[in-house]
Amino acid sequence: MNRHRALACCLGATGAIAGATAASRPGYYLAQGNCYYRYPNGQYVQADPRACY
Repeated sequence: MNRHRALACCLGATGAIAGATAASRPGYYLAQGNCYYRYPNGQYVQADPRACY
């Protein structure tokens, strides 16, 4: 599955990940069991799960 299509399910109208919780590192978020990094421009990409713990 395309990573961007998978992430699109989790993004709200503002571009935030719905139900995301901040991880232990700034810029990283946990959502639906996955780890994401948010770039300063607002783009989210899936990240290594170890970065969120």
